[in-house]
Amino acid sequence: MKLLNQLPPGISLTHKVTTDIISCLKTSKAFPKLSDEEVRIIKRNFEDYMMYIWMHLGDTRFNRSGYRNATDILSNQIFNK
Repeated sequence: MKLLNQLPPGISLTHKVTTDIISCLKTSKAFPKLSDEEVRIIKRNFEDYMMYIWMHLGDTRFNRSGYRNATDILSNQIFNK
């Protein structure tokens, strides 16, 4: 399995934003603001990222580590923009 630094830039951006959201959920800080370009890139790579991270972490760890909540928030943010 490829490491995140070996994946296409869109996947890396999606991962960075997802982990930023996880951090914000833990610290009650505001979610990251995304530019229109970032939204476009994440939309194009979101499904591939979801498959990659879910297969890498497994279902239980994906849910318990906060990725489920963070990706739901990100999905709502990018697909409703």
